[in-house]
Amino acid sequence: MRRMLWIVPLALGLACGSKPSMMVLEDKVFDLVPAEDRAVLDAPRNAVKGAEQRRDEAVKAPSKSGEDLSKAKKEKDRAEKAAEAARAKLDLLQASVDWLKAEAEASEREVDAAKAKYQWERARLAEAKGLKPYEKFDAKKFESQSLDYQKAFVNAQIASRKKKDAMDDAMKRYEKAQKAADKAKDD
Repeated sequence: MRRMLWIVPLALGLACGSKPSMMVLEDKVFDLVPAEDRAVLDAPRNAVKGAEQRRDEAVKAPSKSGEDLSKAKKEKDRAEKAAEAARAKLDLLQASVDWLKAEAEASEREVDAAKAKYQWERARLAEAKGLKPYEKFDAKKFESQSLDYQKAFVNAQIASRKKKDAMDDAMKRYEKAQKAADKAKDD
C-alpha cells in the first residue's frame, strides 16, 4: 500500500506537466572506481550530451521559427500594401483616361458651340441686310441652335470637372497607398 502512495503524486506531477526531481550522484563518488570500470558510463554520458544538444536546438527552433513567421508577416504586409498601391494606380489611370475623354468631349462641344454662334451671327447679319438665303429662313432658329450648342458645351464642361475631381481623389488615394507601400518596404 505504501508503494502506491508515491506513485500517485508522481503520476499527477507528470500529468500536470511538471518535471519530477531527479536523484543525482556526485562525480566524486566514483573517484575510487578504476577508469576502465567507469568506461561503462561513457555511452550513457554521450547520450546525455547528445540529448542536451538536441534539446538546445529544439529550444532555439521556436525562436527561429518565430523570427521566420515575423519576417513572413512583414513580407505579406509589404505585398498587400504594394498590391493596394497598384490597384490605386490603376484606379488613378482609369480616372485620368475618363477625364481626358471628358475633356476631349468638352472641346468638341466648344467647337460646335463656336460654330453655331458664328452661324447665328451670320444669320443675324443676313436678316439685318434683308437677305433671305432660303424660303423659310429665320435668324431666331439659328439663335436657338446656338443656345442648344452652348448648353451642350456647358454640360460637357461640368462633366469634365466632375471627372477631374474624381481623378484628383484617385490621385490622393494613390499617393497615400504608395506612401504606405514605401514605408512598409523600408520597415
